Amino acid sequence: MSDLSLHLLVEHLLSQRQENETFWLQENLAFEEALPRVGGFAAADDFLALIARTVQYLHQHRSPLHILEMGSGISTLVLAQTLCQLNAGRLLSLEHSERFALRTQGWLTQMNLNDHGAVLHAPLKPCPTELGAPQWYDLRSLPEGMQFHLLVIDGPPAWLNRNARTPTLPLLAARMAPHAIIVLDDHHRRGERKSVQKWLSDFPQLQWTSLATKKGTAILQWPGWPSSP
Repeated sequence: MSDLSLHLLVEHLLSQRQENETFWLQENLAFEEALPRVGGFAAADDFLALIARTVQYLHQHRSPLHILEMGSGISTLVLAQTLCQLNAGRLLSLEHSERFALRTQGWLTQMNLNDHGAVLHAPLKPCPTELGAPQWYDLRSLPEGMQFHLLVIDGPPAWLNRNARTPTLPLLAARMAPHAIIVLDDHHRRGERKSVQKWLSDFPQLQWTSLATKKGTAILQWPGWPSSP
């Protein structure tokens, strides 16, 4: 993905925005059945469209794509369906709640998306306090050695800790492919903004920008070589 430019990706995402993103998702992803209706902390439609378009764009630069998601739900279905349409790779989604993991995996099965997506139950476990939060996902369920070209961060939930997502990049540094793209939801919140600030401090080679979505989105690009804080 050496020819992938964050600037060009963001230009593409901005040019593809639609007034009715829910309609775009339905028309362009062609789900075999309607998406489940969920409320509460579900991702907004503009974020779902953004991650689908990001996968479509990355597919032009790298195939197969390996995607890692933090926190499962409707976004898992959108990512897996986009990969299915492109026949472009595989998604792994980490979910700390066993109940939600089983629910989302059931949706994948119901929609015939198991070949392109899987939910891994990853309970939260203590992590070093200097990483910014007291606990984060247990990565033992993640296949060893796999590197990821896209990281979608929508977990752990902020009600556990406002800085719950801060350990993400330090703990996944060895799993990031060169020039990987990182998409963070909920960037309008103070905790997510602080997470980005810490990542930029720990990894000064990161490039980043923010997009004005309903909940705020930060998009970052990993450097072109392995890095660690």
